[in-house]
Amino acid sequence: MKVIKLAEDVYVVKDFVDKKYIKMLLKYYKTISEEEWHIQDAPSNDPLSFWQGKDFMPRSRSKDPHINLHDESLRVINYEVLKLFHNTSSLIPFYTLSRIPKGYDGMAPHRDCGEEGEHSNVKYGLVLYINDGYEGGEVFYPELNMEYKPVAGDLLIHSGQVLHGTNGVEKKDRFMITAFVRGTEKTRFIGNEQSNE
Repeated sequence: MKVIKLAEDVYVVKDFVDKKYIKMLLKYYKTISEEEWHIQDAPSNDPLSFWQGKDFMPRSRSKDPHINLHDESLRVINYEVLKLFHNTSSLIPFYTLSRIPKGYDGMAPHRDCGEEGEHSNVKYGLVLYINDGYEGGEVFYPELNMEYKPVAGDLLIHSGQVLHGTNGVEKKDRFMITAFVRGTEKTRFIGNEQSNE
């Protein structure tokens, strides 16, 4: 495992999951037709909604044996994620794929830690990238004056307080899975202490 610190409280874990697993997931997801994707619409009065413009893995395939394999693999991944943190209270786990369709305008800058509700105690946001080769799609951090272009297998981690957004995606859909770590002021990322490099 190689952990790179991109900025204060922003890290990328390279090749967090096996490339064979990534290829298997991507091959399977490409068999899903446009009609099967479940499209999540954001409320019209919420232009910063995290879910705006994203599609989700279709519910119509819930009995597909590949889904069971997918779910079991995600349980293992979620277990490995928890090892990267100290003093977590819980994990809003990786559980379903998100697709950012080509032509998507991007996501406005936001923080993962909300003032109330489900995300009020989010300490870290995590994104596991399933593919690359698309144009755009960089994650940008306006207060840190930096951006990062993820590649397949990257696990991008940032504090819930870090302002971030994404650039638009062209030429090719982007596939990813998102999770959040809940905790207290004592919660911290310790993956950099476990890094092989």
